[in-house]
Amino acid sequence: MNAIDSINKKIEDFIADSNVTDVIIHGNKKVFVNGEGGFSERDGLDCSDSDLEDWIKALVEKRGRLFDPGKDLLIDISLESGHRVNVVRAPVSPVAPIICIRSLTRSFSIDDLIRLGMISEGAADFIKACVLEKFNIFIFGGTGSGKTTFLNTLANLIPLDERIVSIEDTLEIRIPHANWSRLEAFEERASDGKVNMRNLVINSLRMLPQRLIIGECRGPEVYDMIQAANTGHKGMMTTLHANSSREALTRLENLCLLVSNLNNMKPIRSLLTGAVDILVHIVNKKGKRYVNEIAQVTGMEGDIISLGSVFKYNEMTNELKPTGFIPTFWHEVLKKYSAFENIFR
Repeated sequence: MNAIDSINKKIEDFIADSNVTDVIIHGNKKVFVNGEGGFSERDGLDCSDSDLEDWIKALVEKRGRLFDPGKDLLIDISLESGHRVNVVRAPVSPVAPIICIRSLTRSFSIDDLIRLGMISEGAADFIKACVLEKFNIFIFGGTGSGKTTFLNTLANLIPLDERIVSIEDTLEIRIPHANWSRLEAFEERASDGKVNMRNLVINSLRMLPQRLIIGECRGPEVYDMIQAANTGHKGMMTTLHANSSREALTRLENLCLLVSNLNNMKPIRSLLTGAVDILVHIVNKKGKRYVNEIAQVTGMEGDIISLGSVFKYNEMTNELKPTGFIPTFWHEVLKKYSAFENIFR
């Protein structure tokens, strides 16, 4: 067994444990795994520094990318298993390469999430209706809150006869649809520059998507998404980092400002009002992941985007319950889906 195969085998042994969520490798000497009891130290990789560099090079090139040891100092990529890998190399990491491996995003049905306590039955039915009606859904929360897991679950609710285009910077989305085009952004050092998220969002609109899924929006691609949503592309789904519905909208506003020619916030907020239908806030508190709020963007009041909180988590009772606000579109939904008529009763 050569050195690269030996490193692969050791890493496979670490991630084979379903209780392990993260593996942190500090060069060839220290390995820490994050499981149910927190981080614990394991035996090192037992390889040379050059072996580890060869492993990193092989990982990058196996994904069809060019590896430049002088420029590839920060690497974000995925293993064949789907586990996400982040690598920090010297001189950014002065002692040794730091390799962070996040567990594979598991596939859960909406019923699984109900059983796990991540969402209530009524809220799950509401989200199902929103997916079927092709509302644009923005899922937000902190790091490790379960945003991508929830995104995968919602994507699996899309009817199988619809065409999907997904865009990610690291491949994590997994859905069963046959007519699914999967795009990944990456920096290829070629004469035409790099293929970034914004390039792919623009190009995806030429690929006849009935649904557009963005793994995470965090750059100028947001403006192109918002423009597309305002010109007839419905049923979008994406994730972003934020801690409240209002903060999520502010973050989207600021990302749009990066590339738009608009010089005040009201036109951008008007575009967001036409593009964002549903906001889903997910939190992770002491290892418990759950939906904290589901809100509807209802319009504009003066210069401010107005929100209606549809479901809110009650920490006293540990329940996600209706707030009493009935979504403005709900009457129309019930004309098509009478099975959801008891959600707000």
